[in-house]
Amino acid sequence: MRDIRLQFLCEALVLCLLGGAIGVLGGVTLVDDGRPHGRVDHVDRWRSNCPGLAFSIATGLIFGFYPAHKASKLSPIEALKTE
Repeated sequence: MRDIRLQFLCEALVLCLLGGAIGVLGGVTLVDDGRPHGRVDHVDRWRSNCPGLAFSIATGLIFGFYPAHKASKLSPIEALKTE
C-alpha cells in the first residue's frame, strides 16, 4: 500500500518539477528577449521564479495525493481486472 502511494507521489513530483522548470526557463527566455536594453538581476529572477516553482510542486502533490491514495486501496488483482 505504501509503495504504490509513494510511486504515484514520486511520479506527480517529477512531472511537476519538469513542468515548473520548463515554465521558469520559458519565462526567463521571454523576459530576456522582451527587454533589449534592460537587465534583470539574477537575484530578482530567483526571487520571482521560486514561488512559481513551489506552487507547481505543491499543486502536483496535492492533486496527486488523491489518485495515489485511491490506488493504494485497490488490490492488484482487482486493479488489473478493470481498466
